[in-house]
Amino acid sequence: MLIEGLGTATIVNGMMRIETLYRNAKGEDVSGPELLIPVSRVAAVAQGLQLLLERAQEAAKSQAAASDMN
Repeated sequence: MLIEGLGTATIVNGMMRIETLYRNAKGEDVSGPELLIPVSRVAAVAQGLQLLLERAQEAAKSQAAASDMN
């Protein structure tokens, strides 16, 4: 599943539904599959995504520094 953005989010019956977005061949954002997260786990999922973001930023910096040395 490719996710290039997030759309609307709703909470119904204890579940958060988050619309995912991706770009089609015309460059338009279109809806993809929904993410379903129990409301009781939203904070844990958000913290996990934040950790992954920090790791990705560190990796990008390391790659940039390595390419600058070459």
